[in-house]
Amino acid sequence: MCAADTTGVYMFGFDPEDAHRRIDDWHATLLTRAARAEQLAAHVRTLRAEGTDPDRLAQATVDHRGRLLELTISERARDWPMSRVAEAVRVAVTMAQEAVVDLARQATAEAGFGDDD
Repeated sequence: MCAADTTGVYMFGFDPEDAHRRIDDWHATLLTRAARAEQLAAHVRTLRAEGTDPDRLAQATVDHRGRLLELTISERARDWPMSRVAEAVRVAVTMAQEAVVDLARQATAEAGFGDDD
């Protein structure tokens, strides 16, 4: 049996009631963070981003995972070598993928999560 001394501190150096309160607070904090994380995940799944090459020959749209959803190639591409058009497509897709990563980082920061979470 654990008896309290005259200062209210228990024999083993902690108050069991205080420990229970701290555990309850920790649990509530975890539940709140988990709910915020679920909201963030749902939001991130809706992200889309576009990218365009500097010559505006190709425009790409990607989803939150960076997968290509749409690709538009300008009519002007007929006058360009196919190697240049292929490079324009690569650049547009890469720019879109970088943009969606930036959007996800921004959403993560706005939700209160950092690199350490």
